[in-house]
Parts: sequence; C-alpha cells; structure tokens
Amino acid sequence: MTAFWMEPLPPAPEASCRGCGTGLWRRGEYWTDANGIEVCVKAAPESTGHGERPDYVFHEPMPEGLIGAPR
Repeated sequence: MTAFWMEPLPPAPEASCRGCGTGLWRRGEYWTDANGIEVCVKAAPESTGHGERPDYVFHEPMPEGLIGAPR
C-alpha cells in the first residue's frame, strides 16, 4: 500500500501552466497542480497508454506580464 502526503494547498492557485492552463502552486523547486502532479503531459489522451511513456515537461507558469503569471 502506498500513502501520499502533501501539505494543504492555498485556496487559490498562484499561477497557471503555460502548457495546459492548470492552476499551479509552488512546491520547492517545481510547480505542482491540485493533484500534486509536477509534470504537464504533452500528448493527446488518445495517444497515451500504449506501452510508452507520453511526452511531458514539468509544469511552468505563464510568463510575467500575462494572465496566469505568478503573483
């Protein structure tokens, strides 16, 4: 059995992911979404799950000056 523990997130996201638009919170060195996932999958759902790992990158917030940039 695996247990996953994470501190509670603040009520509102601190930024939005530039790849998928998901709300993000800063957790140490990386950004995480509400599910605690630090990666942004760069493949359509129908192209995943065929015995290969989908292309992904770490979540990154929108650049400064744009909606979704870190506050």
